[in-house]
Amino acid sequence: MLYTHVENCIRNLKALKIDTVGYGSLLIPILNDKLPDEIKMIIGRQFCGQIWSLDKVMEYFVNELKTQENCNLDKAISDCCRKREPYTTSGLFAHTRNKKGMHNAYMRLR
Repeated sequence: MLYTHVENCIRNLKALKIDTVGYGSLLIPILNDKLPDEIKMIIGRQFCGQIWSLDKVMEYFVNELKTQENCNLDKAISDCCRKREPYTTSGLFAHTRNKKGMHNAYMRLR
């Protein structure tokens, strides 16, 4: 959400023909206060002691977010596949019968 909000603000300023040089030095400290510590460290390593530029900060920020999202997606897929038990004919038949039995019981209650 933070990245999206900052990116929208930057696009609005660019639409007004304002260059990042004019506001980048003001926005970087504000953005730096909002970033999680782990992302600040990763971005800091990318600059290796150089002065941070807003365009590069945003580039590193979006790359880190994409990497984390991909890792979380891979983990979710892995967890999902690991929890699933192999299907068996008797298991599928029992599941179907159980649903019909529950439906019949529900209809009797009505």
